Amino acid sequence: MIKDSKKVEKILESFFNNSTVHSQPLLSIKKEMRSTYDGDYPYFELIYDASDYNNGNEMDELIESVTGYTGLKEGRDYWLGVTWQYLEV
Repeated sequence: MIKDSKKVEKILESFFNNSTVHSQPLLSIKKEMRSTYDGDYPYFELIYDASDYNNGNEMDELIESVTGYTGLKEGRDYWLGVTWQYLEV
């Protein structure tokens, strides 16, 4: 089954905008559509507050959550990035 990239983007946008899926303070979400040789894919970059960084495995937990809740696979249906950023004082 071929998934429509716009539908995937909407599903993930709703999922990531839910505060209960994040184990760390979320600063912002960047999203864009990336084109490759085999189609367009939504890319989400989640930017977390680095002051609470604990060298955890947030990326793995997020991917498992997305797959469990939506059935979408990272690297096949969408791409995900996680960035840690310090807030400037």
